Amino acid sequence: MILVCGEALVDLLVDPQGADLAARPVPGGSAFNCAVGLARLGAENGFTVGYLGGLSADVFGRWLRARLHTEGAVPASATESAHPTRIVAVSRDATGEPAYGFYGERVADLDLPADALMLRDDSPVRALVLGSFPIALEPSGDALRSLVAREAGRRLISLDPNLRPALTPPDAVWRGAFEACLAKADIVKASAADLATGYGEAHGFTARALADHAAGPALVIVTDGGNGARLHHRDFMLTVRPPQVRVVDAVGAGDSFHAAFLAALARYGPFDRAGLGACAPDAMRFPLAYAASAAALNCTRAGADPPDHASIMQHIGDAVVS
Repeated sequence: MILVCGEALVDLLVDPQGADLAARPVPGGSAFNCAVGLARLGAENGFTVGYLGGLSADVFGRWLRARLHTEGAVPASATESAHPTRIVAVSRDATGEPAYGFYGERVADLDLPADALMLRDDSPVRALVLGSFPIALEPSGDALRSLVAREAGRRLISLDPNLRPALTPPDAVWRGAFEACLAKADIVKASAADLATGYGEAHGFTARALADHAAGPALVIVTDGGNGARLHHRDFMLTVRPPQVRVVDAVGAGDSFHAAFLAALARYGPFDRAGLGACAPDAMRFPLAYAASAAALNCTRAGADPPDHASIMQHIGDAVVS
């Protein structure tokens, strides 16, 4: 099992061009999107998916829980939060990139179910996936950072900062929370935009992450929209150029990339710290192409809508890894 930890919320997809400001609610949140993306790929790639996050007892929370069950990403707890579901208004800027407005305080996504935070030794969980604002905001932050500290070295840990400055400004508090997880992570998937916002640049951060955290990430992957992605290993670097598609919007593209990359590793390996640290470049070529194709296909749809395995395989030949 791959257990995805973090936020589930409601995205309101807003069309600012319409006179009536039409908006459509869709399930969202980095962790939710990644869990759905993994679930859609799990059957073909030989794993199951769990979701650990705060889900409200309100109508939106019940909707999100039902959607997770439908997709096959089983919530790790039946506990319902008394706090409301967070609402996020999503529009597009002039370049087509998503712009976010967050609404709600004391919301369910920070209210993690305590009964699911302790993993038994015989738990089927092989990997933890986490990131975004729940690692830095309380009370979820302390719970997730403690979970990572307990499970580091026992299960694969994959981290996506998915920085949201409106909620977690890139200050010392955010960096401290992120770097506490970074020091324990085996894989880091981050967008160039997030690293530029959080650290002022991307390449220098990647070099530091690999050099300064001896027990930290074996892989650092930096995604850069239509420009593709770079995978950094201590011994090599690879780049991938995604298939060319007609972009509707980029909401959830990074989450689809993250999910597909992990799905490919779960099927073909390596899927543990030692294997990742010792892997050769060829072992990363298919996962990179698979992930880039998934992200590109997500961009052809409105909102986060990760593709299935068959769709990815139809386009993977158009992804170029070098």
